[in-house]
Amino acid sequence: QPSSEAAEFGSRVHDILERCAAAKVPPSDETKEGQVASYLWKAFSEYLPEWYNASPTIEDAWKSATAYDLPARGRSDLVFADRSMVVDWKTTSNLRYALTPEDAASDPQVLMYIRAYVESENISLPATFVHVYATTRTKTPRTRVVETKVDEAVLQKGEVFLHRTI
Repeated sequence: QPSSEAAEFGSRVHDILERCAAAKVPPSDETKEGQVASYLWKAFSEYLPEWYNASPTIEDAWKSATAYDLPARGRSDLVFADRSMVVDWKTTSNLRYALTPEDAASDPQVLMYIRAYVESENISLPATFVHVYATTRTKTPRTRVVETKVDEAVLQKGEVFLHRTI
């Protein structure tokens, strides 16, 4: 459940993107949420133009997976199994909060998600985790696409990191 007004806004943006991705139609920008969703959609479409013709899994929720021998649950916005790619839409007040590829390669969420997908044999390595960011507090949303390549070496570093912090 969203815990703040910003989280609720982000959830509404995600809902719009989920519906539009399923129907393969761009979001309408008639509301602030729709405007942010439109900018996310456009940024990802410029990053991967052919995605529109692909058949990604949309809003893939998984509850009974394991990652690093730990129970894992989560929800991925788009999964392209044929490309070993996981996409996560992100809303943020400022792009300074966007992860860099280097930060994402040691981010627990990225590591857990990729490991869970690899262990469930839905994707293979090397994999790509893509964060698509859009700002929410600017008149015109600003966007950034951050691509992180994940291979076995990255996942092994993640295993050491995660087991140290648990």
